[in-house]
Amino acid sequence: MKSTFTFASILMLFVMSLTAQTTVVTTGTADPYRLALSGDNLFVSEFNNGLISVIDVTAPFPTTKSNVIFGLTNPMGLAIKDNFLYIAESGANKISKFDITLSSPVLIDVVTGLNQPSGLTFVGNDLYFAELGVNSISKLDVTMVSPTVSLVKSGLSAPFDIERVANELFIAESGANKVSKIDISTPAYVKTDVVTTGLNYPVALSLNGNNLYIAEYIGDEISKIDISSGSPEATVVTAVTTPNGLVASVSGLYIAEFDTNRISKYEFPTLATSSFNLQSSFRVYPNPSRDFISVSGLINTTNYAIYNSLGAEILKGKISKNEKIDVKNLSSDLYFLSLNSGHSFKFLKQ
Repeated sequence: MKSTFTFASILMLFVMSLTAQTTVVTTGTADPYRLALSGDNLFVSEFNNGLISVIDVTAPFPTTKSNVIFGLTNPMGLAIKDNFLYIAESGANKISKFDITLSSPVLIDVVTGLNQPSGLTFVGNDLYFAELGVNSISKLDVTMVSPTVSLVKSGLSAPFDIERVANELFIAESGANKVSKIDISTPAYVKTDVVTTGLNYPVALSLNGNNLYIAEYIGDEISKIDISSGSPEATVVTAVTTPNGLVASVSGLYIAEFDTNRISKYEFPTLATSSFNLQSSFRVYPNPSRDFISVSGLINTTNYAIYNSLGAEILKGKISKNEKIDVKNLSSDLYFLSLNSGHSFKFLKQ
């Protein structure tokens, strides 16, 4: 059984619907499948239209879209690296890419001869991709002129999406109604199950801090699990229809709703920055920081949480005397470090 977070369910009618759980970003897409975010630009793969569109998420509501590139065959998964948007063209059995900085981009084939590629994610220069036709995950080095495909894991059950978390690859296995993961740090690629009950056709994943969000296509909901603690799966959004794509920003989660042809957004719960009791008797260093931070004055091991400038929790764990907190993957911004002892600190990530 799922544990469910209950939110207000008051329905308000405007020109476009607004629910207590999500706001509508746009209804201008057709069969939106997957999402990728680059700055203020939200890229959308439109499955049956065979195109990639883009939405400026800072524009006034409702946001309008622009078509970027046409001529694709059932585009599914998206991933961005070095100003290139990589696309899994499931109907053409290939992965292609184009330069998102160009006003008139040209589509370039990366690899062909695949079998229904779906989810994409990067680990360094390695592009990991799922293939629905053979229930497997493979990888290739995108820096190679003629990249060689290497099999990572076979024997999966309809792996619709994959999400990299440090040295692990999380997999939405919709055919088995579960989320699993594999350790990609060793050649053995050991697979373990993460969520095995309560899901209803998981098809998309997105990470925010320690929370892994899961789109349940048939269940018409978004659930999540805290990957740092292994806490039970919990439902966070129910006001969606056939969610098929997810991408997290600093403030919320963008959701592609396939059957309703719309993009919606779930705002992450926030904490007011005035709730932080900032301390001067302790010190966070180095500040500003690029890779790691430490706290002077610690004696005992304590729990910590890091919040962004909007007050949303994005990272948590435990820290002891002389230990460091890894902040390499945080965006450049102002953050708050809150300790279980009640002490809080501001620090700047460069």
